Amino acid sequence: MKKSVLMLICLLLIGNPVWAEDPQGVDNLYVDLYPAFIVNYGGKGRLRFFKTDVTVHLNSEGSVDSVEDHLPFIRNNLVLLFSKQTEEALMTREGKEQLRQAALETVQAVLKSEVGNVTIDNLLFTSFIIQK
Repeated sequence: MKKSVLMLICLLLIGNPVWAEDPQGVDNLYVDLYPAFIVNYGGKGRLRFFKTDVTVHLNSEGSVDSVEDHLPFIRNNLVLLFSKQTEEALMTREGKEQLRQAALETVQAVLKSEVGNVTIDNLLFTSFIIQK
């Protein structure tokens, strides 16, 4: 019984947007793209995986609905992007930054094509684990 109640509480808390207030009084909204992305990469040879948690920064509360409405499309395009990566690119800081920028552009492109405007300001990898 205790486990069921705890699991229910955890499920209700997962994926909720978090507001943070900027020192200038501007609200910031961060949304986790839950669950974590677990993707195989690297092409031929031994199977390699990486896991990453992705959080996006939005510029308005109305944007949350846009992200949630199109989350399957966003996740699909990110999985395709992540699976194209090479081991060499993922092992360097510059490669990870390029991947972050490409992921941001991917999410922005989905929202622009589906909603007509770009509501994502930034994309963050809140964890990044590689298995070679």
